[in-house]
Amino acid sequence: MSATGTPNPSLSVAKTQAFLLREFYFVKLHDVIKGFEPKSPTFYIERSIYMEEQVKAALENVRPSLQADGGDVEFVSVDDEGVVSVKLTGACGHCPMSQMTLKMGIESYLKKELPQVTAVVGV
Repeated sequence: MSATGTPNPSLSVAKTQAFLLREFYFVKLHDVIKGFEPKSPTFYIERSIYMEEQVKAALENVRPSLQADGGDVEFVSVDDEGVVSVKLTGACGHCPMSQMTLKMGIESYLKKELPQVTAVVGV
């Protein structure tokens, strides 16, 4: 109804559209998430530890080629987003090509072996 008391057709169309949007988005969203059960905190800790072990094992495959040039890599951490932090040591620690080694060597290998790895950063 308008302010004068006469029916306003555009208002009823807007109400209908709002109702349909609500039904479509909220009801469908409810159907999607109603089967979702939150995981226990230990699930996330175990997943993190498992990921850490996988990254460390993959780094063991990279280590020999770095050691052949007098360098090495140390695992520091991995976060929930899949960002792995490592420290290049020895000759690799101060080499001008260390960023290339980090990104094109270590990061590309880890991403190939472990798809959940999103990036590798040096600390």
